[in-house]
Amino acid sequence: MCTLTIIEKTDKRWLITMNRDEALGRTEGEPVATIKNNQWCSWRPVDKQAGGSWFGVMQGCALALLNRYQDAEVLNARTSSINQMPPEPLESRGRLIEELLACPDAAAFKRTVKAFESRKFAPFDLFIFNVADAQPELNCLTWTGFEWRYEQKTFVDRFFYTSSSVDYDEAKAYRLNAFNTLLQNLNKRPLNSHDIDSHSIDSHSIDAKAVLQLHQTHCAHNPSLGFNMSRPGRHTKSICQVSLSASHFHIDYYGPA
Repeated sequence: MCTLTIIEKTDKRWLITMNRDEALGRTEGEPVATIKNNQWCSWRPVDKQAGGSWFGVMQGCALALLNRYQDAEVLNARTSSINQMPPEPLESRGRLIEELLACPDAAAFKRTVKAFESRKFAPFDLFIFNVADAQPELNCLTWTGFEWRYEQKTFVDRFFYTSSSVDYDEAKAYRLNAFNTLLQNLNKRPLNSHDIDSHSIDSHSIDAKAVLQLHQTHCAHNPSLGFNMSRPGRHTKSICQVSLSASHFHIDYYGPA
């Protein structure tokens, strides 16, 4: 139950914002940063229970991992169990970002991504947003519980993705509508459910606070639908926001109160 948005902030600079929705008792530790020559090389928040992460950033690249709860629901509906899922024990999905941030170069990064396919995880989507080259690339590595998929998104200036273990279609529609309202306020063409990878019309300077406020919004009539969600036992735990360019990144982390 997480939500990811990416919006072009200015030319060659991007704003990536992600909500982490988790169990009330699931705590977060201190974020981990690597520093070289007085500059941050990478950064990631930490799940205190499993030690992994759901978000990470390094020079020219941001990573975001969302659990595919909707696939688990499909499996349950079809089989009344998850017996067709890989057998226990499963590895923590949060280790994937930690391993990718440790890669010394692009070749090692690609080898590490490919090697994931030989390991056992619960379903997930791992988004890899690379702005180091002239043309930004957004790729998604997906494990559905049955098959691996690797998709390069056609992407220019904005992107939205969400997951939810409860009322997925309703939550997606509500959050996408809120995202579209923000895009319209920023004079960008809105997305729809069949147009997640739309092309740019123009580029405007984006106020990071406006995007943060979107990710902090609640849904009054059904709190589980909002960007900032809550329901018995679960809520939005934290928000990560990074301003990213090919040579620099700035992190704002809004952790648990």
